[in-house]
Amino acid sequence: MNSPLLRRYHIITYGCQMNKNDSERLSGLLENTGWTEAERAEEANLVVLNTCSVRDKAERRVLGKFHELDYLRRQNGLDMKLAMTGCMPQHLRGFVLEKLPFLDVVVGVNNMEQLPAYLAGGVPLAAQLATMRPGRKESEVASYEENLAAQKREPGKRAWVSIAFGCDKFCTYCIVPFTRGREYSRKKESILEEIRGLEGRGYTEVVLLGQNVNSYGKTTYGDYLFPDLLEEVAAFSFLEDIGFMTSHPRDVDQRLIDVIARHKNLSKEIHFPLQHGDDVVLTRMNRGYTFAEYAAKVEALRRTIPGARVGTDLIVAFPGETEAQFQKTLEAVEHLRFDWANTAAFSPRPGTKAAVMDGQIPEAEKARRLAVLNDLLDRLNPRTAPRLAPIRETETSP
Repeated sequence: MNSPLLRRYHIITYGCQMNKNDSERLSGLLENTGWTEAERAEEANLVVLNTCSVRDKAERRVLGKFHELDYLRRQNGLDMKLAMTGCMPQHLRGFVLEKLPFLDVVVGVNNMEQLPAYLAGGVPLAAQLATMRPGRKESEVASYEENLAAQKREPGKRAWVSIAFGCDKFCTYCIVPFTRGREYSRKKESILEEIRGLEGRGYTEVVLLGQNVNSYGKTTYGDYLFPDLLEEVAAFSFLEDIGFMTSHPRDVDQRLIDVIARHKNLSKEIHFPLQHGDDVVLTRMNRGYTFAEYAAKVEALRRTIPGARVGTDLIVAFPGETEAQFQKTLEAVEHLRFDWANTAAFSPRPGTKAAVMDGQIPEAEKARRLAVLNDLLDRLNPRTAPRLAPIRETETSP
């Protein structure tokens, strides 16, 4: 039986690299308040599931894991608190109360710093959920960084560095604006100071993170944008490789491409989500570009950046997708020959426009189309997976 005196925690992370970075911050927050890390959940007095809401499958995995952990602690008489963090509680408050009433603590992506206070007890689960916030104001970013900046980074060469939060694109299938809120950028001074602090600690790679890194600075500066930040980060001589994700095609321009080409330590591996090959479907997705415009940017990337590897995200069976429109995605894959692709069948997210669109496609047909797409990708490109592969397979991003 574990002991409450040990105050040991264990975090299980689902989802994207942003969640991975959030888990590092949560680890630092806990250790700054007297907790130590346990290697396994059954050895912990606190188990935190940092959750993802991009697809229904991810949410079902979290639901099953929490029930498994609750059974474990009841059967074995463990002194174990269960906490949910991340995107799920941001938009599923009623679901959490109904399906997981045994949780001890719930915080979302926008109030993670309240975790220690809730662990102290005295705040009912319903009240914790009621304080969930849809996003942060730019004026609150400094306070957020002060409370969470001392993250416990994983050992190794690579460090995650968040540069922006939220998203303003509102793609019709995407839950991110409803979980992480509207877009805002961190101050450049805070980002550069964080990176400077990595020198001499064994880190030679950084990955700059955001739901849409390419729009960095637009809400904060206007005249200091992502290419400017990349120039300054590339000047750190101790960094051998600088990656970033995720890129939105609408915000990629020739200036950004030229900056990447100019610096040897800027990664030539570009995550560049297309999502679909048909213009009508792209419009229904609210992507803001045509396939021809997207293809022209891929060609510019490959023409300007020697050795560029371009990967993408693709969604099949979007509501109303005809067989002919699905074939357009297959044609796009054949034409562009991506170096890797993250694929998924459309998963309706509550609160998004696509969830209530006409023409929802049956699950069996979704599975067939996804299998056809994956078979084509395997035939065209058996090369290795990307160095910055998503934490979860077949993930889709903004």
